[in-house]
Amino acid sequence: MRGLPILTLFLFATVLPELFTGSTPLTGFLNLGLVLFLSLGYGLAILLIRELAVRHSIGLSGLIFFGVAYSLLNEGLLAKTVIIHSALPVNQYDDYGCWLGISFPWAAGIGVWHAFASVVFPVSLTHYFFPQAAHKPWLKAKVATALGFFVILFASLVFLGASEKGVKGTPLQHALILSMMAALFSLGFLFKGGLLTNVGVPSLKPMFFGMSILLPFTLLSTIAGAKASPLLYFIALAGVICLYGWLLKRFGWLSLPAFLCFGVGWYLQNAGVSVLLRLSNPPVAAVAACVDALILLLLWRQIRRAHEKNSLPAVADVG
Repeated sequence: MRGLPILTLFLFATVLPELFTGSTPLTGFLNLGLVLFLSLGYGLAILLIRELAVRHSIGLSGLIFFGVAYSLLNEGLLAKTVIIHSALPVNQYDDYGCWLGISFPWAAGIGVWHAFASVVFPVSLTHYFFPQAAHKPWLKAKVATALGFFVILFASLVFLGASEKGVKGTPLQHALILSMMAALFSLGFLFKGGLLTNVGVPSLKPMFFGMSILLPFTLLSTIAGAKASPLLYFIALAGVICLYGWLLKRFGWLSLPAFLCFGVGWYLQNAGVSVLLRLSNPPVAAVAACVDALILLLLWRQIRRAHEKNSLPAVADVG
């Protein structure tokens, strides 16, 4: 059945990135209007990216490029943070590296975050729990195409209209963001590879390594906060990506379930930072910590149980 994998991907893609960062608190998921908006911006969009990757045998590197392209839909067209020059979610990026009204360092940094937290990890988790469905398209090609046009149209209308804070994108910015998305998708198509059979085991080591991702993101924020040359920022970002890619490959963690343990660690550090930022309201921080810990514990348990049952799925090649 395709319904259960689709629903699972929707839940992972919609809930995990928003909940663990505190962008949407637990009570926010009781707001049906907000849930519908998030389901369109996360669940449906990422389902379509997954369909594109599977149909064209895209490897992990290609899926990462697709994920960065997706971030421009999320943070560019929908949330519009890439065209906001102040009061950004990470304030070190305020008024930094802006050109044609777009904050390129912020777009790149948050793009890498979304590529993994919003796309790669949810898709990989879903494939791991439904290995028999991992290699197959879940939507008919015509349906996927129509839904893709709908998502782009919806996001474009949101971008060109005024938000609650009065932010409204310009046609030039709209065209530039769409062009960057097209370029990133085109790059992603260059990294074929299909799927590999998993030979790894669940381990705490990649999870702890995933928690370390806080360090390079802090470094990048510090560079942005110091208003250093954007060139230095992009060199540092490229260096971080290459270093983590090399280390994951070196230790054999680019296979499931080890890669998913890395993802759990990534989400864990996001959740930890989010809780720390809420310490001014202890009851809220305590509830958030308990909910985040419970979800991550359940994810970890399910990863281990799937491995113990010999349900070893495939993982995207590194391209």
